[in-house]
Amino acid sequence: MQPLCYYMGRTGENNMSKYCKPMGLYVTYLDCMECEDKECLQSHRKENKMIDRDYIKAENKAYDNLVEKGYTPQGVDRNLKTVCVMKFEHPEYSEHPVKRGKCEVFKFKNWQEADMSLPDRKENETKTKRYLVIEPEQIVFLVFASKREGYTNDIVVKCKCEKAVVYKNSTIYCFEPIKVVTKAGDKEIENWVTTFMCENANIDTGHRDKPNRYPVFTTKKGCLQWLKG
Repeated sequence: MQPLCYYMGRTGENNMSKYCKPMGLYVTYLDCMECEDKECLQSHRKENKMIDRDYIKAENKAYDNLVEKGYTPQGVDRNLKTVCVMKFEHPEYSEHPVKRGKCEVFKFKNWQEADMSLPDRKENETKTKRYLVIEPEQIVFLVFASKREGYTNDIVVKCKCEKAVVYKNSTIYCFEPIKVVTKAGDKEIENWVTTFMCENANIDTGHRDKPNRYPVFTTKKGCLQWLKG
C-alpha cells in the first residue's frame, strides 16, 4: 500500500510543494501531515540515531584519552555549552584538595576537541638527571659551629658519608662523625649525634639550614678558607 501522498498525484513542482525523496514526488505540507508512513522522518531519525551513537562513542574515547594523558575531566557546562578539563599538579591525588596541588582549568566545546588540543603530560614531562655531589664513603669536613656565624669557637668534624637519599626536589646526605679536627670542641664524639645531614645547597657554600642541615666542605683547604672568611 502506497502512502497517501502517492495518491495525491503531486508530480510537478509549484510554490507550495516540496520534493519528497522516499516517494520521488513533489508534495505539499498538507500531504506530509496526512501521510501515514512518514518514511522521510523515519529515515531521518535512523540517520540521526547513527550519528548520535558514533558521536557518543567518540566522546567516550576522548574522555578516556584525557584521563590517560594525566588530565581530570570535570563535566559539562550546559549554559556555556562547554566541557571543563582540569590539570592538577599531582593528578593521582585529584580527589584530595590539598595533595593535588596547583590547578589549571581548560574549556572546550566537547571532549574530542579537548583531547586534540591538550598534549600528553607524560610525554612532556622532562626527565631530570640527578648527580651526587658527595659519594657514599667519601670523607668530608662538617662545620658544627663557627665564629663567623656568631659561635664562640670553630668546631669542625671529619665525617664519612653513609648514604645519599634522592627525593623529587632534593638530595639529602647523611654523615657519620669520625673525629673533631679543630682545637676547640669535644674530642670525644661518642656522646654526639650519630648522624649529621646536609643537602646540595650546604656543600662547599658555608650555608646552614637550621636546625639540622650543616655546612659541609669536600676539602679541608676549602673549609679552612671559609672559616677565615
